[in-house]
Amino acid sequence: MPGMYPDDQVVEIFGEQVKYPGLDPVTRKFTDGDFHDPLIKPSYIPAATFNLILDNLENLISAMGLNPNNTDPEQLKKAMLQGFTPRSVGEYHDLSYEPSIAELVRLRYLPCDYRIIKIALYQELCDLKWVGAANNASADWWYKCDENGTRNVNGLFMRVEDCRGLFRRGAGANVVKKGANNTPYDGKGIGNHIGDAARSVSGSIWLVGSVSISGVIRSLDERYEHGTTYNYVEPSVLYRRYSFSNSYEVPTAYENRPASISTLICVSY
Repeated sequence: MPGMYPDDQVVEIFGEQVKYPGLDPVTRKFTDGDFHDPLIKPSYIPAATFNLILDNLENLISAMGLNPNNTDPEQLKKAMLQGFTPRSVGEYHDLSYEPSIAELVRLRYLPCDYRIIKIALYQELCDLKWVGAANNASADWWYKCDENGTRNVNGLFMRVEDCRGLFRRGAGANVVKKGANNTPYDGKGIGNHIGDAARSVSGSIWLVGSVSISGVIRSLDERYEHGTTYNYVEPSVLYRRYSFSNSYEVPTAYENRPASISTLICVSY
């Protein structure tokens, strides 16, 4: 497995050939061996591996502006958080650039990109955001699941909100006035999804004969010139009524959706 784990080597110890340091053959990580089976050897972790880890941590702390020491168990945390104002859990932030993973960790920002996270690593955020057992089977996000995304109210993982392709606006702030309850606007409740749309335009016209048209125009009914009801039997000029509505071709609503600029939306944890 690529990474910081060493490659096994075969060495001879007291006349016996053993693998060194002896990684698990499946996970390729260090192992305690098997106390019930002496043939399954525990790993022997070499000093070089510990030194490599310590050297990396020292270099990381130094690069963040602090002097590493062997007494402070929180020095890496302090180095990562220095210079940044603590954020309230659950706050949303828009970034107009692509941050590095290290910067996201320092800021304690989690991208809202529909990823699956381990609850134990973001316990406070997950406690705040979980939709609850009653909604776990139907919510779009912030539901508990397993590591593959299968919903489970007892799951150890959670689906993060997906803000990609959406713009945020305050609930109840809509361009159309609402007359009830003395509230001037109605943008629907918090968490409601509102799709993209154009303002609806519709009407109808009468044309002589049958005209082949499509798109935003649809044929409704027909009648004769001398009749007062549709399909009057007296022979005469046939008229056909057509309706037009942009809703036939595009999503429409009582407001136009604004243009937007794409940002990375994150939530604090």
